[in-house]
Amino acid sequence: MPDLLDKNVYEYLSYVTGRLSSIVRYSTVKSITRQSVMEHIGSVAFISLVLSEYFNRHGMENDTGKVVRLALIHDVSETISGDLPHDSKYSYGKISEGLRKHLGDLEEVTMAYSLKKLKDGKMSSALYSLFEEYNERKSIESRIVKLADFYDVSLYTHQEMRLGNKSVYKEHAYATRRFNKMLKEIYSAQKGKRN
Repeated sequence: MPDLLDKNVYEYLSYVTGRLSSIVRYSTVKSITRQSVMEHIGSVAFISLVLSEYFNRHGMENDTGKVVRLALIHDVSETISGDLPHDSKYSYGKISEGLRKHLGDLEEVTMAYSLKKLKDGKMSSALYSLFEEYNERKSIESRIVKLADFYDVSLYTHQEMRLGNKSVYKEHAYATRRFNKMLKEIYSAQKGKRN
């Protein structure tokens, strides 16, 4: 353990990065390649960075640092819950409906539980505030991260289809539709601010 890093922070980072690196996304879907939650978070952070810079260069002001922080925290609650596959949330009628109804509560509880392991109230509070902002989707920064989240799913499923896996078509189509819808919402919201 490094001398200058508080033991609780070191243990928390080891716990979260270790867990998120071992949790496989799309666990209920036949896939050719695997993506861990940690890989997804890294991909979303990079996509978010590029989108943030792009939007800033095209007159849609946003805080790039905050965008990256939101991207890095957006799925940390999955340290406890694991990845909840898309088909579980949308393909099983009333079961999926019930799951979606309580999903926000589950994410809040699991995020709070995960942050307790940090044992630093101020830092936990700051990280939880970022998590809340991302989930509220009111700020342009949080919307950019959700856009990047959809884009990462679209990229992953597109890669799977190029490798011959047609079983991810529904996930690809859904993510691409949601990406396009959110992109239009971001442009509309920003256009409304300028008028």
